[in-house]
Amino acid sequence: MGIDPLLSTYKWLERAFNRLNTKDTVGWYQAPVDTTTTSPQESPSTILNEAYCELLLWNTKFTFPETLELDEIRYNQVHIATMRLLLISTIMTVLSHLTGSVLRDYESIKTMLKSEMIILLDDFPQKKKN
Repeated sequence: MGIDPLLSTYKWLERAFNRLNTKDTVGWYQAPVDTTTTSPQESPSTILNEAYCELLLWNTKFTFPETLELDEIRYNQVHIATMRLLLISTIMTVLSHLTGSVLRDYESIKTMLKSEMIILLDDFPQKKKN
């Protein structure tokens, strides 16, 4: 027939469908169970939800879906912002447990630590590594 202009999009949705069927989803969430269908994982909204979650943790060995190419840069920026937030949250949680009530009781120390971490993370990669 010819070249399929949406091949990457089909593969992207197919990967999401297959992950739902094997219960190996991208995130920790569970697909909602719909008692009106025989296979709850096959609902279009569940497949799209899983597919869009994959975009936030995109593996560069796959071609980005053609239908979303205009938004690829924006998805990469969201990914980087999410990783920065994850790092700051993890560090703050560990520090909170190590210092006990000192960090919890003094909001100014927490604020100072957050701002220092944000400064350190300014050198965080501005684009995902391939």
